[in-house]
Amino acid sequence: MNCLFCEIILGNIPSTTVYENEYLKVIMDINPSVDGHLLIITKAHFENYQDLDKELLFEINKASEICYQALRKELGAKGMSLVTNVGLAQDIKHTHYHIIPTYEDIRGIEFNENGNSSSVKEIANKIIDGISLKGDI
Repeated sequence: MNCLFCEIILGNIPSTTVYENEYLKVIMDINPSVDGHLLIITKAHFENYQDLDKELLFEINKASEICYQALRKELGAKGMSLVTNVGLAQDIKHTHYHIIPTYEDIRGIEFNENGNSSSVKEIANKIIDGISLKGDI
């Protein structure tokens, strides 16, 4: 397996670690969208969040809170986005979450406030149908 994040976890590729426990490592993103942009990387290789158990999901949430409090205190962050990508949106096929801080004058992630709302109900109904077909996960 030739996985960038596995190589970082093994120490074969340098990174700047800000937090670590037995389950995961939090590093600085080398191409940050804003100051303080972090990556939470699972130590074990999982392709995406759908493969994680509840304990590991809890550890990710705990790490994101620890890091967010540090971002607030040390960098003045006013909020954050916690983002993971799946499938085509995922460049590196190893579970990771982006912590993207928001500042008073800098938004880490921008959403389209002028989107097309005319199809929202139709799209919602399709999603509801999909959820109904899936049942409990």
